[in-house]
Amino acid sequence: MSNKLPLYKRISLSAGYALGSSGLLFLLYYPVIWFFLLRPKTYRTALIARTAFARMFLRFAGIRWKVEGAENIPTNGKIILAANHDSYLDIPVLMMLSKEPVFFVAKAELLKIPLFGDFFRTVDVPVERENAEDGRRAFKAAMEKMKEGYHWAIFPEGGVKKGKHVLSPLKSGVFRMAEATGATIVPVYIHGTADRIFDDGEKTFYRPGRVTIRVGKPLEADTIAGQKGEFKDRIFELAGVERS
Repeated sequence: MSNKLPLYKRISLSAGYALGSSGLLFLLYYPVIWFFLLRPKTYRTALIARTAFARMFLRFAGIRWKVEGAENIPTNGKIILAANHDSYLDIPVLMMLSKEPVFFVAKAELLKIPLFGDFFRTVDVPVERENAEDGRRAFKAAMEKMKEGYHWAIFPEGGVKKGKHVLSPLKSGVFRMAEATGATIVPVYIHGTADRIFDDGEKTFYRPGRVTIRVGKPLEADTIAGQKGEFKDRIFELAGVERS
């Protein structure tokens, strides 16, 4: 019998370690964000407040970050920030790259987590990944947010990877979205978050330290298959590992 904890409990546990050093910040900031989530006209403000909270959270939790290649992020147009996914800490770290509000598309299970759930009921997009109809709904919802000017932060692997390999097999949604909206995909390699918050389904730990965010040149391929291949090449290049 497996001792693996449900995803929402594991994320809550991981976040709990970090929030232990920044709990007061969370308690003070949560009502502010919740207030802005009450009305659609203040959703954009809520996303800006979330990014500000993420920045303060990382600092209070002792997470330092260094950005390399920030000049590769376009200054205008529809943008998708697509990164590898080694830790739940990648979520606030990836938010540090965008000057515009970002939204996420993720497992509907996150609706069970305080604050995460509030966002996924309003400004982010939850999806039941085993439900094709719900997948189509989520795709349309994400497309509308892209048209509204929000940047999409996404992890094309579809979840936190297990093991030390650079990339897990990629989902096609982000590449289909780029094709449908004309958005630019910016590849991002995040290094070090697995050493800060680690979770293998049975044990979790948190420790402060440094992470590195490496931004590659935007993808240029026109087809979905071409984008997938180019994305893999860029991530391996940013990771400093030869692609096999």
